[in-house]
Amino acid sequence: MVWKMIQKKMECVEVIVLKEPIHHLRAHGETIFAITESQLIKESRVIGDIIKGKEAKCMAVAQGKLYIGCTDSSIQEYSTPYNREIEIKARTRSWRKQSKPINSVIALRS
Repeated sequence: MVWKMIQKKMECVEVIVLKEPIHHLRAHGETIFAITESQLIKESRVIGDIIKGKEAKCMAVAQGKLYIGCTDSSIQEYSTPYNREIEIKARTRSWRKQSKPINSVIALRS
């Protein structure tokens, strides 16, 4: 449920239906992003996943962009106004084949 303060009272303004538990929520303007239990990213106004083929671990929103830390140690940048995805840090390939997910992403304003 999306809540908004209206005349000093909290009122439900929207209900977003997902079939699995939510692990993380972030908002940008009127759009809400969620990482679900299966590590997929859902957008409140889009049916389906916004990042295909990636499992998300964490996310941050700054200046109209969503920064997503993935379980394959890559970082994805998703531009919300243009629905464009860019990989800004490729997954690491090591001879030991260690899986090191990105556990935290912080976006600072400059």
